[in-house]
Formats: sequence, C-alpha cells, structure tokens
Amino acid sequence: MATAQSRIAASTLILFLCYLAFISIGFPDAVLGVAWPSIRTTFSLPKTGLSFILVSSAIGYIASGLVAGKIIERLGVGRLLVTSTGLVATGLMGYAIVPFFPIFLLLAVLIGLGSGAIDSALNFFAAERFSEAVMNRLHAFFGVGALVGPLLMGGVLELEASWRWGYVIVGAILFLMMFAFVTTRNLWDQGSNPHTSGNETIVATPVRDVLRHHLVWIHIGLFFLCTGVEFTAGQWAFTVLRERYGQSEGVASLWAGLYWGALALGRLTLGVISARIGTGRMVQLGMSCNVIGGILYATGSFEIAVAGLMLMGFGMAPIFPLLMSLTP
Repeated sequence: MATAQSRIAASTLILFLCYLAFISIGFPDAVLGVAWPSIRTTFSLPKTGLSFILVSSAIGYIASGLVAGKIIERLGVGRLLVTSTGLVATGLMGYAIVPFFPIFLLLAVLIGLGSGAIDSALNFFAAERFSEAVMNRLHAFFGVGALVGPLLMGGVLELEASWRWGYVIVGAILFLMMFAFVTTRNLWDQGSNPHTSGNETIVATPVRDVLRHHLVWIHIGLFFLCTGVEFTAGQWAFTVLRERYGQSEGVASLWAGLYWGALALGRLTLGVISARIGTGRMVQLGMSCNVIGGILYATGSFEIAVAGLMLMGFGMAPIFPLLMSLTP
C-alpha cells in the first residue's frame, strides 16, 4: 500500500512539474516579441533584424531536436531537462548583459539548443504517458507562460526600465525551474512505459525506416506550417499593434499576451470537443479558424485586428498537442 501511495505521489509531483515546465518554456518564446523594438534600438538594427534572432534560435532548436532521442536514451529525461534548462537560463541572462549583437545571436543559438531539448523531452515524456486531454492541458500551460511573459516585459518597459531587466527576471525563473529538475531528476525515468505490458519489448525503429512512410512527411509538413504560423503571429503581434495601430507599450503587450492566452484557453476547452468529433476534424477546424483570423488581423481596423489575432490564437490551440499525441 505504501509503495502504491508513493508511486501516486511521485506521479502527481511529476505532472505538477510538467505543468510548471510548460509554463517556463513559454516565457522566453513570447518575451522576445515585446522586447524586440527596444532591442532593435539598443543595437541600431533594421526592423527585419528579428529574423536573424529567430533563425539563430531555430538553428539551435532544430539541431537539438534531431539528436534529442539519442540524448534521452543516454541521459534520461530528468538529466536532459536539467542540462537544457540550464542552457536556456544562461542564454537569457546573457541577453541581459551582452554588449554586441553578434554575441546576442550566439546566445540565441544556445537558447535554441536548450529549448529544443526541453520541448522534445517533455513532449516525448507526455506523449508516452498521458492522454490527449492531459496533453492539451500541458500545452495550455505553455500558453499561460507565454501570456505572462509579454505582460512581464511590458510591465518592465512601462516602468521605463531597460528590456535587459525583463530578461534578468525571466532567466531567474528558468534557473529556479532548473533547480526543481535537479531535485527530481530521478523521478522522470522511473516506471515502465504505460503502453507496454507483460514481457512486451519496445523495438526502436531506425529514422530512415520511419521516413519512408508518406504519412510521416505529411506530419512533418503540418508541424512546419502550424508552428511557423503560431510563432510568427506571436512574435510580431507587439510590433504590429504598436507601430501599425499606434498603441501604447502597455496596450500592445497586453494584446500580444492575450494572443497566447487565447491559445491557452483553447487548449483547456477544445480537448473535450476533440474527443467527441475526432482528432483530424479538430485539426481541420483549428486551421480554418486560423485562416479566418489571419484575414481579419491583416485587413481590419484595430478592433477587428485584435479579434482576428484572438481567433488565430484560439484556433491554433489544439493543433500542436493533437499532432504530438498522434506522433507515437
């Protein structure tokens, strides 16, 4: 009985840490969009300079994602989370003190390496152990972190403090998250895979065999498209609302944060609907909402634009976690 209770307690703790972890990885992703106009001024960059940061981060993210499976096999999920969170926290603190933009880009690669490994490890862990409903809730907490991040940076800017202080705060939060992973690193790799039973053995399939399936390439294409739309809309929302519609930093950061809040709300509510209408239909519905929202966002007045932005966030909500649930 005591053993069973300890396992339940460990599982509850891990689920709680998963929620916190998804919140923590939402912070740095969304903060950049609000900080960018100030970063651009600090380093005397053109408006398109944001693309250099995103590409640098993507290089690190893709590189770690490609090898995350092998690293998980060697280190386990817990130790990978410790290492990766430390990389992200170090990179964010580096943002706060870096004097030159080329070094900023190197730190973006470092953050991408850490973020890609965290994302891969958490999604691997969750897809293997949790239902689609729990997956949606976990990814909803990413939206919660991404909601708080812009509000935090917006608050720093509203106080007329440097954007660098925003990154000090975010980096400190990530270091606290790393400490939580250090103290629980052994719990992440305990227990058997819930999808196996008895003497069943999981046989790893080589990547080259997986890539022979046409469905896999369709899946990759969907991830490429949907994450690109989600991330691009979130990163440029503050700049668009600030410079196109002339909104204050506080108002622009609020709506940029609410975009991610709409995504969080959608993931908390649409998981129930997807269980009824099917995963495929839910993905189609989400994409349709994105098309309509994108049109409103691009062509309307400020009021119509923010309505379209919210619709994009809400429609995007179920797509990524449902695709992750389908991946195994």
